[in-house]
Amino acid sequence: MGADPEVVNLDNDRKVIHYTVATSETRSDKEGNLVKQTQWHRITSWNQGLNNFLPEKIKKGDLVYVEGKLNYRDYTDKQGVQRTRPEILQSKELRLTSFRCNQRESL
Repeated sequence: MGADPEVVNLDNDRKVIHYTVATSETRSDKEGNLVKQTQWHRITSWNQGLNNFLPEKIKKGDLVYVEGKLNYRDYTDKQGVQRTRPEILQSKELRLTSFRCNQRESL
């Protein structure tokens, strides 16, 4: 995880959680050198069951497994430019390791 989860409180005691995770791939280039490519992904959780304890369970640096649906959200930025943001709508999560301890814990 790239940062601690961001919690957005909504009405009726509901909340949405946002955080980022990285995926990395290592491959050989044309010269045979190993090249590592890292991509960052925005994760959004609307699952109220997870959201009640997710911010306390996962923190920056944790290795997590996330399942969800790829979604594209359209928005207008501060300069008035129409943009599209890809995000993963989380349905399941498993914390694999933690920077705080080295044990598996299912959420």
